[in-house]
Amino acid sequence: MGSKLSDAWRELQKYPGSEIRVADAVSIVARVIGIRVHLLRDDEISEALDYARQLIMSEKVLHGPYSVKNEIVKASREAWSDLSPPARSLIGSLWADKAGADLVVTTLDPIQTKGKIPHMIANLLEQNRRYPLGRAVQRQDESVNQTNSNCASKRKPGRGISDHQGSPSTR
Repeated sequence: MGSKLSDAWRELQKYPGSEIRVADAVSIVARVIGIRVHLLRDDEISEALDYARQLIMSEKVLHGPYSVKNEIVKASREAWSDLSPPARSLIGSLWADKAGADLVVTTLDPIQTKGKIPHMIANLLEQNRRYPLGRAVQRQDESVNQTNSNCASKRKPGRGISDHQGSPSTR
């Protein structure tokens, strides 16, 4: 983990000042961790919200508290910034497959302090160690399949991260 954090710091130093655009931070996170990270763009919010709502209403979403799912079902595009961080995170998690990503970032702020990025990377590396994502899963699956063709992938669904304390974030 230490070398990956060092790599992240080196990349962050290429940007002047103490802040970085979230879009640039997402690229750094993806390169350092080795997973596909997608920043939910403004023009995707309505579609992602509709997609999440559709999945929830068709009872295809088994994870997440009822209150969060209910919040998403009632949400509108105009109220995106009023959604709770767990609701935005669940929307990002559901949108990950559609976006072809392992992780979707749903932050509200377009700029972050550089100091928050290594913390986010450390949290994601720890989560990735416990629940492999992306290319790490492919390598794990290949080695498992070589030793036991009956083993199934342990891949978790894509993840979404929002900007609340206590979880990896870009806020």
